[in-house]
Amino acid sequence: MDSCLQLVKHVWLNEAKDQNFVFSPFSIYVALGLLTSGSNGRTLKQLLEFLKSDSLDHLNSVSFRLIKSVDQARVCSESDAGTKLSFVNGVWVDNSCTLKPAFKDVATSIYGADAEAVDFKNQAKEVTAKVNKWFEKETNGLIQDLIPDDAINKNAMLVLVNALYFKGSWKTKFDPSKTIDSNFYLSDETSSPVTVPFMTDSYEDHFVSCYPGFKVLQLPYKQFNSINVSNQPNDQQDNFAMYIFLPDRRDGLGNMIEQVSSDSGFIDLHLPTRRVEVRHLKIPKFKISFGFEASRAFKENMDLDLIFDSRRAALTEMVMRTSPKSEDGSSINLAVSGVYHKCFVEVDEEGTEAAAATAIVCMLFSLNVSEPIDFIADHPFMFIIRDNVNGVVLFMGHVLNPLLA
Repeated sequence: MDSCLQLVKHVWLNEAKDQNFVFSPFSIYVALGLLTSGSNGRTLKQLLEFLKSDSLDHLNSVSFRLIKSVDQARVCSESDAGTKLSFVNGVWVDNSCTLKPAFKDVATSIYGADAEAVDFKNQAKEVTAKVNKWFEKETNGLIQDLIPDDAINKNAMLVLVNALYFKGSWKTKFDPSKTIDSNFYLSDETSSPVTVPFMTDSYEDHFVSCYPGFKVLQLPYKQFNSINVSNQPNDQQDNFAMYIFLPDRRDGLGNMIEQVSSDSGFIDLHLPTRRVEVRHLKIPKFKISFGFEASRAFKENMDLDLIFDSRRAALTEMVMRTSPKSEDGSSINLAVSGVYHKCFVEVDEEGTEAAAATAIVCMLFSLNVSEPIDFIADHPFMFIIRDNVNGVVLFMGHVLNPLLA
């Protein structure tokens, strides 16, 4: 999922400027993984390169392992009233098409996605509302109206979706009576601080590591006892934890984001591995809801552009027409029209509640389904006369005023 961490820098600079920000690399990675399974040619190659996978088989193996680990944690959490975890995938396909057998098999067996046929052509608004209600249900009401009203129209053929929900209690809860109001200083040192409630603790052992320029704190959640996390130190067998990366400088967040987004191993290399005595601990309570459309970030900053290009996208392995016209290879040409992501997180003395959702909307782009266009040459234009056999441009010019000789 390191590739999806590259989004952090772009969103921080362009989408979340002067705002709190949260997103789910896991949710976005899985959505792109399912999309990759329905691609071929250069588009497949570009997606695999972006997701840092050697082959589609390798990508499917990684995705299956990730999803299974989350599902295993879900099963364990069902016996713990203080913790809940769920992750679901889905596919919404226009009723004029059907999923190709190979793609349907991957969607079902690897991603655990259920497919539902809908009528995009005649009921686009109703389907949008239906899909948004699905997100709301699967995230316990935390993610609402993910897909904008105008994002799905009669040319939509496929929407790939997933929803992630987590609710965890701290392994050691904060005492609400010790929560105090205190100053939170903004990155701009000329700005006045704001007063917010801080959860506090004093002279207790916590997992903390200190590095030049920043510190890292681990706040573990209540243990899922049935899962063994073998790659962590013995005193750190906590399946889920929040890690807070705190720059020493008030204006140090930008430099930290640069390091995280440019070094794939940065996070793993700097997680705390031992408990130390902490004299004073102050963590602000916070609640964040953030959503964005990721197309521009992928195209402009991450060299993932083919899936959005209706002329070059090769997303041909997901659906096939149910009508006899399906033999016409040019009658279907899918491209991604939008990648929508929304996230929510709330942190208080009890623990954390968080949710994320991703939707990839795939449209049909071909002349027989496009909206009517106008071509009115009522202003200056350029022209060429070309030999199409040899590719030679014989004449080239422009017209500024047709009355001029």
